Amino acid sequence: MKFKLLAICAFSVLTLGACGGGGSDGGSGSASSTDTTSTDAATGTRVAGVVVASDTGQPLGGVQVQLAGKTVTTAADGSFSHDGLAAADRVVVRFARDGYADAFATTGVIAGASSNVTARMTPVAATATFDNAAGATVSDTASAARVTLAPSSLVNATTGAAPQGAVTATIAPINPATNPANMPGTYTSSSGDPIESFGALSVQLRDNAGNRLNLAAGSKATIRIPLGSRSTVPPQTTPLYYFNESTGLWVEEGSATLAGVAPDQYYEGSVGHFSTWNADQKLDSVFVNGCLVDAGGKAVGGVAVVSEGVDYSGFAQVVSDAQGKFRLAVRKNARAKIEVIDPGSSNAVLAGPASSDITLPTCLVFDPAPSLVKPVFLLQPRSMSAPADTPVLFSTWVAGKGPFTYQ
Repeated sequence: MKFKLLAICAFSVLTLGACGGGGSDGGSGSASSTDTTSTDAATGTRVAGVVVASDTGQPLGGVQVQLAGKTVTTAADGSFSHDGLAAADRVVVRFARDGYADAFATTGVIAGASSNVTARMTPVAATATFDNAAGATVSDTASAARVTLAPSSLVNATTGAAPQGAVTATIAPINPATNPANMPGTYTSSSGDPIESFGALSVQLRDNAGNRLNLAAGSKATIRIPLGSRSTVPPQTTPLYYFNESTGLWVEEGSATLAGVAPDQYYEGSVGHFSTWNADQKLDSVFVNGCLVDAGGKAVGGVAVVSEGVDYSGFAQVVSDAQGKFRLAVRKNARAKIEVIDPGSSNAVLAGPASSDITLPTCLVFDPAPSLVKPVFLLQPRSMSAPADTPVLFSTWVAGKGPFTYQ
């Protein structure tokens, strides 16, 4: 009997690579992060970073980056900086460019220092222009993503007036399974709880003058969010959360039901306004307790440590304290990768599954200026069996600096 090997599905440090077709797939990109890096005597307090496309990991130039009432534009290499900002515990940064759903990141602004942000923008999957009086259904032919707008249901988001002439709707499904950092903001609800995602959908509406539209009071729309999760057992019904663009937090409102047939399953629900909508649930969590040291064994404080779900789509970040200690939420009875990713890096470890809090047996070792090192397999591919000429999907988890390729 012969077997047809199509690809090896690989999880890099930051990206879960999706497999299909022939050949190999390596991922790249970075999660949104906020870290104090260095004092900039020339510019003082700043927020700086880079914007990349979620599907390719390539930098995006020409992105409008809006923060504190000011707008700057990314360079060809995707980089940007906002200088001379007022210190704040938490601000929301908005990223906008034609052909992509608006993206958002949250960060602190540290006096006299630079805070780093990496944003991932999701390409628009479908666009439709129509008469508001007629309503429309906008569908993505490559996925189950869809929005159904009732006749005369849209109004100007600022004035509440009905739009005149044609209106345009764009949709973009956001897949947290390929990279948790594709999601806007952080995986935190308005009540402060960590959450895990089963997929999200951005719907953006504008009139023919470019003004933002939203649903009129009392109007409803139906959305379909393609299932995108590292979990193998998604819930049949899950709460819906919308992204609050002012606070950078997720707010629970309504619910959605799983429908369709794999691999085209989706969550369907009804919404009364538009932002990014997320099929989520509160993370049933335990905590990982650990420590961070340098190569000499000295405690390292003030560095962001992250947990990324292996068999669930979730992401958490904390900053190590003065003793180098940290405490991170992970899903109960699941596995998560723990590491430092930006700035600098550390070795990565797998934690879980566990039904109670975990203490790592050894400290993570921080490297402030990582050099090119050999990648390490945290999980080896498992043997698979399949009928002749049937696609075979292998999965693994690799630590190291990507992007990677596999054969």
